[in-house]
Parts: sequence; C-alpha cells; structure tokens
Amino acid sequence: MFNLLPKTKSEFTETDYWDKFFKKRGDKAFEWYGEYVELCSIINKYMKVTDNILNIGCGNSKLSADLYDGGFKNLKNIDMSEVVIKNMNKKYCTPKRPGLTFEQMDALNTTYDNEQFNVVLDKGTLDALMPDNKEDTVERIDKLFKEVDRLLKQGGRYIIISLLQEHIVRHLSTYFNSLGWMLRITRCKEAEHSAGRSLIQPVFVVVVTKFKKNPNITPVLEINFNGDKTHRVTSTDALISAVRTEQQVALLCCGLSNSNISSTGSLTLDVYAPGNPDIPRYTLVVIDKPSTKSTDDMTYAAFIIPQGR
Repeated sequence: MFNLLPKTKSEFTETDYWDKFFKKRGDKAFEWYGEYVELCSIINKYMKVTDNILNIGCGNSKLSADLYDGGFKNLKNIDMSEVVIKNMNKKYCTPKRPGLTFEQMDALNTTYDNEQFNVVLDKGTLDALMPDNKEDTVERIDKLFKEVDRLLKQGGRYIIISLLQEHIVRHLSTYFNSLGWMLRITRCKEAEHSAGRSLIQPVFVVVVTKFKKNPNITPVLEINFNGDKTHRVTSTDALISAVRTEQQVALLCCGLSNSNISSTGSLTLDVYAPGNPDIPRYTLVVIDKPSTKSTDDMTYAAFIIPQGR
C-alpha cells in the first residue's frame, strides 16, 4: 500500500499520479472513507431514485455500481484518469446495468448542461484536490465549487464525504455561505468502524443545498454528529470548533483503546463545557489493572458519581 502513496501532497491533484495509482491497483477497488453499505444510511436521506446524479472523481470505487443496484439509475460518473475510466466501463457497464456511464472528464470543467443534476456526489475528491490552502489550491477549488453551482438545479445537493481538515471546513462554509446555500455536517460512524478498517479520524458527510441568495436571510449552518438531534451553529468558527472537537475525541478514544495504563493504575480526564475553559464539567477516571484474560472475555463497568460523594 505504501508504494501507492504520493511523495508530495500536490501529486493528489495530478492525472499522471492517478493513472499510475490505478494501474498498480488493477481491478481491486479502493474505497476512500467506506463503502456504500456503510454510507447509505446517511446519503440515501439526501438522494431520491428519480434524481439525476453526478459522481465526481469516481475512481475505481464500487460506489457507482452499488448506487445503481440500489435503484439510482440516473447516474453519471467522471474521473480525470483515462486508465480508471477504461477499467470501470469494462467492469461495470454491462447489459446488467444499462445506462450506467463512466466518462473521462475534469470535475473543474465538465461538458454537461447548466442545472442538469439534482445531486453532485463527492467521495474523497475534495480532500484529494485540497491538501492545503495555498493560493493556487484555493483557486482550483473555487473552480470546482463554481462548476458544482453551475451543474446543480435549485434545491440540488452537493454531497461530500470527507475527513474535513480545518482549511476545508473553513473554505466550504465561507464559499457557500456567500451564495446563500445551506450547509449540514453529519458524522458517519459506520464507515469508521467497518471491518478491516482502522480510521483514527472521523468520517463526515457534508450536505450543501443550493438556494437562491436572499440578503434578508442568514445562511443555515447545522451539525448532527450523533444521529439524533440537528443543531444550528452561528458562524464558520463555531462549525470548525464543533468538527475539531469530534476529531480530538476520536483521537483520544483511539489512543485509549490502544494503550495499557495498568502500570499506572488510572488516567484522569477533565471535560469542559463550551465557553467555560476554567472549571471542568465532568471528570472522567479510567481505571485498569493487569489481567491474563482476553479483552473479549473481560467485564467492564462505568460508575457515575455525583460531586461530593
């Protein structure tokens, strides 16, 4: 796997790198951030089987075929790699899937009509195209966003599956806020905990909905990280802070799950309420002791103790 990784971040944006990548991978699919079965509980909420869908930067992921088999027949897929498009057409464009298409095309400059699609689907493509926030990178991403705006109908959705580095969250929010679009971020824990995968960083699904800009209405920013209630936030900075907190907690939990604190006996964590960094709201004490048992056979307990006892 390591010989497939780029030597520099900028290689993620180069066609030659991806041609070589897919030649080395052969027919074996490479799934960025989960497969359809792990993502469908979220993305299916924002797509209808009657929608016209454009999947940008499709790579050799099975997502296209799985979507088609799941009833999404009006589906076009593009990638800038000639190698992967040839492979995907050969592998998936069969009599079993009439109408499924894969075309070599740059997502920054497509040949489709204005407002042709209800959904533009982006699984890892934004992350690959925006490894940093240098001036030339931002110019490239602005071209991508402008093309997404051109392609989507009113009420259409730009659905992005991403690890959401801070510079990506900031630019996403700033750019589409300026257009008056609604932005919602959810977390896909199924993709993080799937078999054979050990992602430390959370996987997010961002849904940006196209609306006509109204100067009298403040664009909506929402988060839903636990699958229950959706919360509104008031600014891009608040959005970034919420995402960063999820990432830090995930990193902490991963570190704890891979650590052995039995030699010290315990570990204490203070949890603070937002906006009050002086007094902990909760104090968590993790206690461990040496054991010869398999972790699968061990019993765990959690005690909640009110202050003063």
